Amino acid sequence: MNAVCHPPLLEGNDIRLLADIGFIAAGRGDVVTADCIFKGLHAAGTTGVAHIIGPAVARLNAGIVFEALALLRVAGTSDDESIVAWRAIALQVAGMPHEARRLARTIASGQSAGARLARGLCAQRLAGANGRTQA
Repeated sequence: MNAVCHPPLLEGNDIRLLADIGFIAAGRGDVVTADCIFKGLHAAGTTGVAHIIGPAVARLNAGIVFEALALLRVAGTSDDESIVAWRAIALQVAGMPHEARRLARTIASGQSAGARLARGLCAQRLAGANGRTQA
């Protein structure tokens, strides 16, 4: 039997374009569109954590904070610092700032994009404690 090689469903530029469109939808709080795009990317075998973060961000922007937190907690077994950072942001939005900062501090010393987000969350709290306006 001859093996048939199939080209990948999506290539690099296609993946980036779809992920960008998914994050635009997420930024607008368009849960249905973001979910469809990120589920499709995941089904196509893309790597990374966008399929977790994108739908969670969509829910945060739609005001469905506890659903976003639930998605990020299910993925909580991941050591990916971006997921941890977004979980900290969701905790902050859900009105749990102490838990958010505690979680953010666990990754803030890293060099990843997630660690930078976590440092921003920690710095936001410090700015508020020093009498400056929080962002």
